[in-house]
Amino acid sequence: MKLSGKHFMSFGLILCTSYLVITALKWPFKTALFPVTIGISVFFMATAVFLMDLFGKEKSDSSEALDFKLSESGDGEPELKRTINIFLWILGWFLVILLIGFPLSVPIYVMALLRFRGKESWRLTIILTAVAWAFFYGIFIKILNTPFMDGWIQRGLMYLGILS
Repeated sequence: MKLSGKHFMSFGLILCTSYLVITALKWPFKTALFPVTIGISVFFMATAVFLMDLFGKEKSDSSEALDFKLSESGDGEPELKRTINIFLWILGWFLVILLIGFPLSVPIYVMALLRFRGKESWRLTIILTAVAWAFFYGIFIKILNTPFMDGWIQRGLMYLGILS
């Protein structure tokens, strides 16, 4: 039995998630809920992968996965344009979060992404935006009572005395 990088990676994830869960269990319930849930899930998946790699049958070289090519063109320009486009969307959302705050940026970003990037109809865009907003609001605002910082615009309006 020969240990490979996959074994060490799986074992490292087992150790990290064990530490994460043990540490998070000392925190208040609402604070620990997310890390414990994710940590336990990743712990069991990493353990399963570790055990399958450790005790599973060795694969022959002929059964290795084939390389996946996104396109046949060698220039890579379409991939670069898509990457830059996605990066700009993420940067735009970050700026919207800074300006108006996270809770208000969720429906704006979802609506803009669906309508302008996804080219969906206004009807579907509004329905999916409402569902995303209700899901976000219900979980993070109502159930978990998560505090979010105000955006720069809200802070400025409060500073001027327009908002209380």
